Amino acid sequence: MKSKFKPIKLLILNLIVVGIVLILPVMVNAQATDVTIEGIRNMKIGESQALKAIVKKDDDDTNDYKIIYQSENEQIATVDETGKITAVSSGTTSIIVKIENTTIQKKFEINVTEEQIIAPVVSNDATLKSLSIKGYDLNKTFNPNETDYEVTIPSNIKSLTINKEANHLKASIQVSGNSSLKNGDIIKIIVTAEDKKTTKTYHIKVLNDEINLNLKSLKVLGQSLNETFKATQTKYTLTVAYEIEVLNVEAKAESDDVKVEITGNDKLDVGVNTITITVKSKTSSDKKIYTITVTREKETEQTKPTSTPSTSTETPTNKPTTNKPASKSNSNFAKYMLVTIGCLVLFAIGGVGIYFYIKTAEPKKDKKGKKGKNNQARNIKKNEVIIERQSKEDDLEDTKEFKKEELIKPTTSTTSEYDDVLKDIEDLFED
Repeated sequence: MKSKFKPIKLLILNLIVVGIVLILPVMVNAQATDVTIEGIRNMKIGESQALKAIVKKDDDDTNDYKIIYQSENEQIATVDETGKITAVSSGTTSIIVKIENTTIQKKFEINVTEEQIIAPVVSNDATLKSLSIKGYDLNKTFNPNETDYEVTIPSNIKSLTINKEANHLKASIQVSGNSSLKNGDIIKIIVTAEDKKTTKTYHIKVLNDEINLNLKSLKVLGQSLNETFKATQTKYTLTVAYEIEVLNVEAKAESDDVKVEITGNDKLDVGVNTITITVKSKTSSDKKIYTITVTREKETEQTKPTSTPSTSTETPTNKPTTNKPASKSNSNFAKYMLVTIGCLVLFAIGGVGIYFYIKTAEPKKDKKGKKGKNNQARNIKKNEVIIERQSKEDDLEDTKEFKKEELIKPTTSTTSEYDDVLKDIEDLFED
């Protein structure tokens, strides 16, 4: 039996050996040859990514291969079975990629850094968009790149309303020096950019209006200054008589914004006096002073009061004054005589005129004859009386006018002579 089946066993064995010899090379050539890895090597803490492993094999290889992933340092980065990597902390590590049941493996290096915090963009713009002052003009048009300006204001203004706007909305503005302003002060406008580091300072210099403190005119009523008045000249001189103790000074200013004060003119001493004319601003302490140096003359013998006639000790200076009324009396007497002669001449002329009038007049005849002559005589006599009365009235009128002009206030020494002449004239008119 054994010999009968022995050839069959040998045949089967040979077939198996031949099959192994034929199949074994095929199985060896069907294995994977390499693996490639695709992914991002630089990662931030907290980021994740999925690695992609590609197995290289022969074209006729239809086998599926399992990829195994492993992290060398899980404190830096971890990886799961699908190849998803998560960055844990900063540092460098490698992800090992292997093909199961083969000796093929590769490392994929990962560099992990701290998470980048992107700060928001901040502005460094520290310029102004506009700058102006309420009620007043800057000396030049505003320019954001121009930092120095000037403004002219009245001296009584102590602070200003400043309108300003920054180019960037988040820039801040601070103003200093805008209080108790005086001429020459500088106001600062400080602009700080959004970054809190960049600044720009604008300056406004304050200038006060020039106040006109000049006088328009300066007069001393009844007197003349030794110098011709000029607004720019502040010192003047004047000399007055002893009798003048008070001066009326008139000073007018060119501006309505000032007031004028005059002192030292109400009581002058003998010698040198100073009258002060102060022009003061109504809105500030500014002032301008004009002066008049007045010299009051000393008392002389002529300016001393005269003594009364009743005093026994009469000074020689009074004697000439006692002689003056006598000479005046002689002059008045001569005038009286001339007036009297003039009146007599007038009477003579009047008499001659009446005489010729009577001689040349022809009497009018009426129906009754003699009665007409009598009436004519009465008319002639009446006319003579009227003419004589008129002449006397004219002479009396002239005499009265003369008395008003020349005979007023007769002196004591000539009173009797005056009365005698006047009585003679009155008696003449009564005759």
